[in-house]
Amino acid sequence: MTSIPKTFGSLLLALALALGAAAQTATNKSPAQKSDPFINGPKPLSAALPASGASEPQAPNAIPRLQCDVAFVAFPLDIVEKWARASTTATPSSDAIIKGWTEGKGRLLASSKATVQNGSNYEMKSVTEHIYPTDFEPINAIGSSGNTNTATQAPVAIIPTAFQTRDCGWFVNITPTLDPDGKSVTLVMSPQYVEFFDESEHRIDVTGSITNVTESLVARQPIFHNQLTLVNTFVTLGETSVFGGTTSANGKDVVFVFVTISLKR
Repeated sequence: MTSIPKTFGSLLLALALALGAAAQTATNKSPAQKSDPFINGPKPLSAALPASGASEPQAPNAIPRLQCDVAFVAFPLDIVEKWARASTTATPSSDAIIKGWTEGKGRLLASSKATVQNGSNYEMKSVTEHIYPTDFEPINAIGSSGNTNTATQAPVAIIPTAFQTRDCGWFVNITPTLDPDGKSVTLVMSPQYVEFFDESEHRIDVTGSITNVTESLVARQPIFHNQLTLVNTFVTLGETSVFGGTTSANGKDVVFVFVTISLKR
């Protein structure tokens, strides 16, 4: 039987005692020591990465984003009257209007979609510029006086000297604010539709700059039809609400505004 030298045996005993002491120290570490990377060593990179397909965590104070869907829908007047007669308030219910739209009884005039931060304002317009005169200047007739041609008669016409521009079309101005309950939205908006309807004749009294003779001349001016709805209310998040009920310029349609505010994730 081979014997182990005393010196080698002493080394094995010392190594065993050292390993036992290290194991005892790791067991007795405090929670703070166990979380110290300089004591336990750095975690592997894979442990710090989210699992495959997991979404990134959202900031706790992130501002909600709201999606605003706005649509202008026209219904024939006779259909709206039928809905109104079925209501005790003499106005059609929102359910009847939405149902009529899904059944194809309405006509889409314009629509808008946008995503805004909570409490932010959103504006949209789709318009055609209509330019018309606002100021006029008379034209005097030229007559013969002796050997020279001078303005000797009253004004015979007017020419425009100043103009103004009116935007005709669709306007959306809306500010949605998510309420603290997370289920309703405070809504401030002013949807508007402006259309050029016709022209009218206006008589303008003008005085000749030379003859000092006053004449009543005709100037044609545009007629605009304006449909504006002002709203300051609250709606349920994700549900479609109906506003308006203004009559079109031709008197044959009734225009309603459909609004849906939803949370954008």
